[in-house]
Amino acid sequence: MAEEELVSENSLRQVKIVLCGHSGSGKTNFSLRLMHNHFKEDTYPTVGASFMLKNISIDDIEFKIIMIDIAGDERYKSLVKMYNRDSSATVFMYDSTNELGVDGTLDLFKYVFSDNTPDKPIFVVGNKSDIPSNAVAVEKAQNFCQENGFKHFLSSAKTGENVENIVKEIMKVSLGVD
Repeated sequence: MAEEELVSENSLRQVKIVLCGHSGSGKTNFSLRLMHNHFKEDTYPTVGASFMLKNISIDDIEFKIIMIDIAGDERYKSLVKMYNRDSSATVFMYDSTNELGVDGTLDLFKYVFSDNTPDKPIFVVGNKSDIPSNAVAVEKAQNFCQENGFKHFLSSAKTGENVENIVKEIMKVSLGVD
């Protein structure tokens, strides 16, 4: 029986999602909400990268999500390039209440793709929608997505609003599932 479970586990479609963005944008809580339906008021900044795994079913198709939460500190931005190479999709997250946060996240995008164009789905997510948004920040992100053909979402890791829907969309787009 254990061998059958192992075969079944290994045959799942894998979706590796890189989650990156400005420090303090809520990446870790977004991951915690998705993976464990949990939110922490006080989280410590991620050091390097954090990995979480979860099996999920969408439209009767089983998937294994590998979520890589990369620290938003400037010194870790090279990790985004490294993990992005073999990912299924990349999520650039920003704090929807902070204009500087969206600027930092869009600068990170430019750094990651400075020598090539994206060859996988890109999503831009404004987190913290449970707090009144900074209209300028959200508009900047929406304009950036419209100019580049990327999908833009708003979410709240605190309330769980839109978290699962975003990840389902990421999985469907990255695997070409309708």
